[in-house]
Amino acid sequence: MKKKFLLLLFSLLSLSLIIISFILFSRDRVAFVLPDLPDEMIFRMAVPEGGISYSVEIVRESDFDSRKEYDLIINHSDLAIENENVISYSFDYVASYSPLISKLENMSTVLLYDEENEMEKELCTFLESNLPLFKAISYKGAVNERNAGDFSSLIDEGDVVIASSIYDCYALVESIGNSLVLDYLDACVFQENERIIFTACPDWNALISSALSL
Repeated sequence: MKKKFLLLLFSLLSLSLIIISFILFSRDRVAFVLPDLPDEMIFRMAVPEGGISYSVEIVRESDFDSRKEYDLIINHSDLAIENENVISYSFDYVASYSPLISKLENMSTVLLYDEENEMEKELCTFLESNLPLFKAISYKGAVNERNAGDFSSLIDEGDVVIASSIYDCYALVESIGNSLVLDYLDACVFQENERIIFTACPDWNALISSALSL
């Protein structure tokens, strides 16, 4: 009786391993191609992760091998990849911040944005329409050390600050201690990681699933 039970258990485990192996090896293969960034930056970046139906390989552009077969290639680099299954992804503010609306809707949020940048203005309009406790602080071009104080006085202590571009308002962000929301590109270069409460990035799973279904 014991031998039959062990044999049955072994058979079930073997069958489970076969099924799992089949699922793993039959998944679509996705390559996410990035510039030649340092390991620590890639580690901090919100890159896509694998799912039940696909696996994701993070590839630096200098390591990309066009001879490898992928079901989908997301080209997030300057590398010219000629293939019919390539998505050349360019940054989209609205697509990146959309997944965060539900998390920010009950928070007092402040957007720092360049009023001369059309994409940042579009982000401002989008957030204003979707966040009830929202205010915007605009600047032209950039905020420097000389005028950072003028802008910081408009930010309350409990505000969550969304910086459209950390490079343009770094002096202001550095002068305050507020929690931050940065996009997935800026977050990987910002040193004060403990201040970042959310990272804005595209819904990679939706983007990949949609592309693979075409």
